[in-house]
Amino acid sequence: YMERLVGGETDKPCPSCASDSWRDSSQKRDFIRLRQVIAVTDARRARIGDDSDEREIRIFDRSLFPSFAKDAVEEAYSLADAPLPFGFEYIRQCNFREVNFGEPREGQGLFRAAGRDARGGGFQICHHCGKIQGIRRRRGEPNHKPRCPAKDSDDTDDFLKIAYLYREFPSEAIRILMPISALDADKGVQSFISGLNLGLRLHFEGKVDHLRMAMLEANEGLITRRYLYLYDSVPGGTGYLKQLMTKPEDFRAI
Repeated sequence: YMERLVGGETDKPCPSCASDSWRDSSQKRDFIRLRQVIAVTDARRARIGDDSDEREIRIFDRSLFPSFAKDAVEEAYSLADAPLPFGFEYIRQCNFREVNFGEPREGQGLFRAAGRDARGGGFQICHHCGKIQGIRRRRGEPNHKPRCPAKDSDDTDDFLKIAYLYREFPSEAIRILMPISALDADKGVQSFISGLNLGLRLHFEGKVDHLRMAMLEANEGLITRRYLYLYDSVPGGTGYLKQLMTKPEDFRAI
């Protein structure tokens, strides 16, 4: 759960799950909503030859955080005869927020986000031109647009030092309660996801690449549960998941 903080600290627990860690000042972070990205590079450096690819591969710590209102759940089903709790529900509108925490750095940017450690070091961004400081910044050379007023300045206040980038979109989703404990989280999960992907392709008789999945851990009182979200990556949804819920036996067969 995320909420915009206006003015100072908060002394209340989390509005969503009542966790006391919501009061922790280390949970307060600067976020920038990503609306547009422009990449500028030299034409010669942008060319890729057939003989080799010298582009640098960089890893970023990214996570997808879904949230929804209780009244957004239209249908819910569970298996009464299952040895472990298992069920699924259709959410007509779920808000998906994808956060990029930056490149993982040991000891930097470490805090808890939805049950896991966010290890990204964040981004340095120029207040004036919006340029993200990249590799050249590490050598001590700031990275600005040609007409940026801070281009020749050494003032550290020209930069937002550590910020995280995010984008969000609403869509439909099916939330599946996984019949596993936190200790057995990785056992069988990939096989389950593979089987679900295969079942979707067979059911819809073709590729359904816009239907994607995300695993999320949720603390519900003293119990930690793991949910698999099957969601439509097209903002607003395409109706595929709604169609599945018209006949719950179809989804169980998938």
